[in-house]
Amino acid sequence: MAEANSRKAAGVQTQPTSATIEISATNLFHQYTENRSAADLRYKGKILAVTGLMFGRQVIEMHEARAALIHIGEGRAMVTCAVVSAGEDPTATLKLGEQLRVQGHCDGFISGTVAINDCTIK
Repeated sequence: MAEANSRKAAGVQTQPTSATIEISATNLFHQYTENRSAADLRYKGKILAVTGLMFGRQVIEMHEARAALIHIGEGRAMVTCAVVSAGEDPTATLKLGEQLRVQGHCDGFISGTVAINDCTIK
């Protein structure tokens, strides 16, 4: 109980492992660049709902599916979200600068970005 109260006083949100954690792309990125180990403990392997402006999109064609990587955030604060589909590209109608809410599993900080996989656009 004392540990939970000290976390609350420090501004640390505690969530059940099955809960979706709501966070902005910029905040998530900054937490990872400030303290990767602490951010991994909070977010890696968990379901996140990340909000931010879309500033990039890349589509990769695969054998029987396609993966769209969408980049959300501001400035250098970037979160990369992978959306995989077997049919039509669900990201095709998105526009640069559009505010998005993307939900998926956090894989941590990889190659200068926070990676979110198995994403859906909400």
